[in-house]
Amino acid sequence: MEKNELIANLYGLRAGLSRISVEKDIVDDKQKEIDAVNEQIKAEEYKIHNIKNEINSLNCAINDEEKNCQHNKDECDKNRKENLKDWTWGALMYTFLWGGFIIYILIIFPFFLLPITKVRTRKKKEQYQIACDGKIKEYNASIADKENEIKQRQERIEVLKAINLVDMRKNYNSVALPAIRRAEAVNVALKKTYSPLIMQSDWENIDMLIYYLSTGRADDLKEALQLYDRQKQTDEIVGAIRQAEYTIANEIRSGFRVLGTAMVRCFKILSEQLSVQHAETMEALGNLNQSIQANTAAVAASSAAQVLSDKQLKKALTDKIDTSSKRLVDDMKKMQANIRKLNNKTA
Repeated sequence: MEKNELIANLYGLRAGLSRISVEKDIVDDKQKEIDAVNEQIKAEEYKIHNIKNEINSLNCAINDEEKNCQHNKDECDKNRKENLKDWTWGALMYTFLWGGFIIYILIIFPFFLLPITKVRTRKKKEQYQIACDGKIKEYNASIADKENEIKQRQERIEVLKAINLVDMRKNYNSVALPAIRRAEAVNVALKKTYSPLIMQSDWENIDMLIYYLSTGRADDLKEALQLYDRQKQTDEIVGAIRQAEYTIANEIRSGFRVLGTAMVRCFKILSEQLSVQHAETMEALGNLNQSIQANTAAVAASSAAQVLSDKQLKKALTDKIDTSSKRLVDDMKKMQANIRKLNNKTA
């Protein structure tokens, strides 16, 4: 195979990987929408949890306030009794020492003092109770506001689940699932078209291979692979990768002036492989003897993996101009995981 033809094939492989990466972006965008709603739901649930903790704290504060109030009232009664006790002992002492008029005053005066201290104690206890009731009223008002906030947040969660999440999942099924099927079709086509040329384990290195071939550092694929193996053992590989990405980006931006028709031909080969797969799928559907529902599902899956034109492949290559081949292969692997997950659900 001529060098330009080889480089064109590697670009064709890169175009297919780029298309899979584009489909992955579509899936990721739809998944992000669902994840965003789920994050909103989690945030609301977390806030509800915190508000419930605040309500528990307020209820504890109410209990503490009631206990403090009762303690203060008990202290008032205790102080009153101690004061009366002191007056009584004082009266007895002065009676013993002085007698006469002073005895009369000291004995009679506590009886006048008794109702006075009783009234003062009652007023003090009422003041404690009023202060306590005021704080408890504030606490209960705050609890009512927080319970109302919880109700509003719970209603918001229901809306997010019943409307937003349902709509986004429908949208995911209508947009992302076909993207996964299209990526599956391209993945199969890439394996059939390019596995005879280059092992799949080397796909992530195609940027370097293209760079070696297009700059004359290697004359064939084997030599390019050997050069890469040698260079990756040294510190030079980092700079070489950057230079490779720069060179490839310039080549794509230039519209493949050097490669010319070889590039177009490689795109057409991949596009034709997808056409063949599509035709084979439709033919297989015609031979199915299953339920109408099964046929409908199969037709939908086939329609999702429609043929890609060479122009679409070139556009994908341009769209992913700044994405390394390693990243493209990583995206392919992620889409393969999505494909397996989808196939397990439909199995």
